[in-house]
Amino acid sequence: MTAGPQALGVAIVLAGGRSSRMGSSKAALDWDGPPLLRRIVTSLGEVAGRVVVVRSPGHELPPLPPAVVVVQDARPGRRPPEGP
Repeated sequence: MTAGPQALGVAIVLAGGRSSRMGSSKAALDWDGPPLLRRIVTSLGEVAGRVVVVRSPGHELPPLPPAVVVVQDARPGRRPPEGP
């Protein structure tokens, strides 16, 4: 995962959901080959200077590129902030 020459900013991916309606992890869902989360962070890495994935404590993620920073949600169980 290499950011392009015009890469700016940080991309943050929220990956802490329980996937209760789906019944299995959306992050690990196969998406035409690689898991969905890996496809997303790889695409974002091409345009962002840094990619950060936020997960709930204990939430398993598929293997991600080494440049991706994974952090724990400090307030698990709460929904992400809503926009206007």
